[in-house]
Amino acid sequence: MAIDPMQPIKLSSEKVYQSRTFALYRETFQKDDRKISVDIVRHRGAVGILPILSDEVILERQFRYSLNAWILEIPAGTLEENETDEECARRELAEETGYSADKLVKIGQIAATPGYDDEIIRLFVAWVSEEPATQHLDQDEVIKVAKLKKEELLKKVREGEIFDGKTVVASLLAKELGYL
Repeated sequence: MAIDPMQPIKLSSEKVYQSRTFALYRETFQKDDRKISVDIVRHRGAVGILPILSDEVILERQFRYSLNAWILEIPAGTLEENETDEECARRELAEETGYSADKLVKIGQIAATPGYDDEIIRLFVAWVSEEPATQHLDQDEVIKVAKLKKEELLKKVREGEIFDGKTVVASLLAKELGYL
């Protein structure tokens, strides 16, 4: 594969900060005759799962500290080291909702904010069983499980009440693929 002559060339990368789930790097690129520095969040990747229970979907009403608000979204979480996408999807679904996936299908992926991070979120549809187990939330998670009719989910997406990117894309992809 030929290198695009317009593509900047990475000269250096310095880790500035490391958290539990991501690292912040300051990277320097050669662009034309200039050096450009950018800050980039490096992330292991994540999954988002749209759980289907008969004619309903299972969502989460989650408090998001960054927005200082409760939002409706699909269950999701960060990949653990050496964990496959499917293993992560099954684990996060069970931890956050108490439901287990009887069947799991990958429907796509998104780069949610490529302007400053490299996180790829793999999207799944899961068909779940009737009886949920107990949630096992992370220390910082505040999550209430919510059920919506499939039509209500799509209406809330269209009207902007559901605006979380992974949830919007997963809902529309699931509809397009005939799962909703």
